[in-house]
Amino acid sequence: MNERQIKIKEICSERNIRWLVHFTQVNNLCSILREGLLSRKKLESWPSSKRPHFSDRFRDDSYTGANCLSITSPNYPMFRKYQIKYPDIIWAVLAIEPRVLWELNCAFCARNASSIMMRNVPIDKLMLPDSLEGLFHGVQGNLPCNCQAEVLVFNTLSPQYIKWIYFKNDKEHRTWKENCTYKNVPCSVDASLFNFRR
Repeated sequence: MNERQIKIKEICSERNIRWLVHFTQVNNLCSILREGLLSRKKLESWPSSKRPHFSDRFRDDSYTGANCLSITSPNYPMFRKYQIKYPDIIWAVLAIEPRVLWELNCAFCARNASSIMMRNVPIDKLMLPDSLEGLFHGVQGNLPCNCQAEVLVFNTLSPQYIKWIYFKNDKEHRTWKENCTYKNVPCSVDASLFNFRR
């Protein structure tokens, strides 16, 4: 590992960062478990019949070549917005290995990447270990200060990084287990990931 990777790994260890998270529609799970998490740019190059279900029509942050992850807990304002906007959609939250942060090409945004503040920061600066530490503003623990802080991952995130799938309730969990063909990723219920309030 290079110096940057070593420092990022040290920060993760010191802060006990155990997972990254990504919420998605259940309709997209099979594709994700088969292909991995692909960037919006790559997915939009697919034939329309094979494209996944996008939660947002446009990506306001302009980083369409990156996947968006959160540290420890989902981006609740955004997640809540989509749950209200699409009340009939079943959602899942993926727990992802933290080694993504030092093994892949990541940038660290202390706020939503589409905010003016973040868009004015050069991307190479956002990739520095100091930017990861900046998500926490010196406080203890593994939860970023801003609930919309995010990690941009400029790589395909292969299925091997996905460690767990969470569902909102027993019915949705049971339906997935009965119908899915991917048994290699464990799953369970954790309603707090869908209803959390800061």
